[in-house]
Amino acid sequence: ASDAEEPSVRQIALSGLADVEMFMGHYPDAKDAYERAIQVDPAKPLATYGTHQLGRIQLELKELGRASELFQQVMKSDLPRLADDARLALALTYLHQEEPILARAQLDVLRSGRKGSSVAARAGYYLTLMELSERRLDRVEALCREAIEGAPRSEEALESRLLLADLM
Repeated sequence: ASDAEEPSVRQIALSGLADVEMFMGHYPDAKDAYERAIQVDPAKPLATYGTHQLGRIQLELKELGRASELFQQVMKSDLPRLADDARLALALTYLHQEEPILARAQLDVLRSGRKGSSVAARAGYYLTLMELSERRLDRVEALCREAIEGAPRSEEALESRLLLADLM
């Protein structure tokens, strides 16, 4: 199917193949398949998804500058969930680059712009871990309570409850 004449079938097949290669840890093969999928039709949502996945590969390979570029490109898309995921990934990229101020800025955008969502809870939890590493326990407690109140059924709320229990 990755050689199909119909472009949409070819793009779906290449994207699926790339997902499998990435899952298996075969990053060069995954990268190649995502790039080929993007080339089929760069305007399709699957191309944006492929760009996001290429960013994840670059992050995994510690190609942080390229990862940052790819995540910023995805953030400009009209796919809000993927753009949010790219913003989270960009924050992690900044942390790997030892740029905590830039990471915090990205996480704060998600916390303020997506209040009550699981992505806001995740961003808050990442901030919580940053604050914990700096021993700012008052901020840790406030961020944990924010995650619990904002998205009480999220995995991050559960993690926040556990962290609060450990701190008390």
